[in-house]
Amino acid sequence: MELCSLLLALVPSGHAAYHPTEADLYLEVPHVGEALAAFSKAPMASFLAEDAVRGFLGMVMESGEIDGVAALSSLAEDVFGVQGAEELLRSTRGVSLSVRLPGEGRDLGLLWIADLPGAEAAGSLASRLAGGGETFRSSLLPGIELWSRAEGDRLLVGGGAWSPDHYAPEATLEEATDFRSGMGHFGERGGTTVLRVHQRRSPAEFLRLLMGDSMGMALPSGSAMSALLGGERSLRMNFVDGRFVTDLFEKTEPSFLGNQPVRKAWLDVVAPDAMFAYSTSVQGEGAAQLLGSFISAEQRASVEAELGFSIDELVADVGPGAVVYANPLRGPALPETYAWVEIGDAVGFCKAVTDLCTYLAESDPEFDVKTKDYRVKDAASGERIKIPITTLSLPPSMAPSMGMIPAPRPSFAAAQGKLVISASEMHLKRELKRVYGEQEGSGAALFAPFAVPEDARSVVFMSWNRLVEGVLSLARSLGGMLGGMGGGEMPDLSKLPDASLFTRHFSPTVHYSRAVEGGRLRYHEASFGPETWLFPALAGVVGWERTSQALQSETAGAEPVTTGQ
Repeated sequence: MELCSLLLALVPSGHAAYHPTEADLYLEVPHVGEALAAFSKAPMASFLAEDAVRGFLGMVMESGEIDGVAALSSLAEDVFGVQGAEELLRSTRGVSLSVRLPGEGRDLGLLWIADLPGAEAAGSLASRLAGGGETFRSSLLPGIELWSRAEGDRLLVGGGAWSPDHYAPEATLEEATDFRSGMGHFGERGGTTVLRVHQRRSPAEFLRLLMGDSMGMALPSGSAMSALLGGERSLRMNFVDGRFVTDLFEKTEPSFLGNQPVRKAWLDVVAPDAMFAYSTSVQGEGAAQLLGSFISAEQRASVEAELGFSIDELVADVGPGAVVYANPLRGPALPETYAWVEIGDAVGFCKAVTDLCTYLAESDPEFDVKTKDYRVKDAASGERIKIPITTLSLPPSMAPSMGMIPAPRPSFAAAQGKLVISASEMHLKRELKRVYGEQEGSGAALFAPFAVPEDARSVVFMSWNRLVEGVLSLARSLGGMLGGMGGGEMPDLSKLPDASLFTRHFSPTVHYSRAVEGGRLRYHEASFGPETWLFPALAGVVGWERTSQALQSETAGAEPVTTGQ
């Protein structure tokens, strides 16, 4: 208990001491200038600085230069009339945002805080935002009345049910038990902290606030996916030695996934040159309970009476080891993807699932089930063994084709005491031939360069280099065909940068989770950080605001904001 109290006392609060305790979402960039300096050293920045990359970008853009800070500064000058916006942006210290979602008798509230380089800059920008009045409106949140004010060199912007009195209230987020507990799980990481987040509600609900249900981007309340994304989460991202390292704590209940550590032996079936790999444990009884929530007792009783076996007992035999992996792209098709799952009686499981699918297909003429024997030579024994493969032809509404990419035809079989699943019969045969052939190594080697702990409950590997190599190869092979389209305006894809440039700057992404008291602690390490998506996203937001303001004649005569420097 004393150690826990000490850790909580050491939690860096930053702006959390100035935001209301009832915030559902809190985001903070501890120091904007330091974060921008980190982004300038990120792998993406050095990659974009390569002459070959700049040369290709110059064919598709007005300039081969991509400077997110300069672009945003230019837009900010157009939208808000801020003179010297780039200098202001680089000298800004902490920035934070808190949001309270409406519902359960509460109205929407939001508060944005920015520590600017001087009181003159804060006062000038606060005045410019309000347009000389006490409140203003933004096209980003058209139904919300906003206010702005300056407190010394600190700019405050709020709205909805939150007034200026909600700044530095008596009950702050810093004092909230869940905030301090979540952030207290993170040890010393070093480098530059570029982002902190604390979440109490599902991201889908924030999307609904911004986009509306009609956009189809927000998940309906109470849905399984919304529940999966909801709950308390705390996140910290640091830039350390050229990599973005994210620590994330999520408050979760025990699940049928990840209930025991991943064993290296589970990864033996993964091809050593895989592009993507994921492994976790599966608890069959928990999976059976989840399946039962989607099938009524009457439906289950009818099926079980017809087929002569218990679905719950069938699913309860699943586990514990589970692996999903994907090979690099090979032509204009989805990557070959395989799932391997340990099952007590894999042969019996496949037969039962085949019988179940055949039963379901009887009521749908577009649903077909076929089982064929496939013979493969076992390199270990020298014998040819027979493996039944079941292939499902699903209705077009369930598995549509996508242009040149054919519709998936899921296939499964029992091999080496496990269930193996693929998106096509041809891929599955190729996989069986590989695993029964001469072993060329284990997929566990993919994780060898990273310090994955032995008690990891899930592990993920992603080689972006192998993905890019496949994409570039495909683009070049299709370059001739695409070049003849669009009236000759298509860029010359044969001049795409070589994949080795990407390999030089980017390393694989690794992710793992561990069980801790009260939830799950996740570690994510990647070459990509917020700069990969933040600059384009913010450019779009500011561009939207600029377009909206261009339609408002009352802003034409506004005085520009100065930074005071």
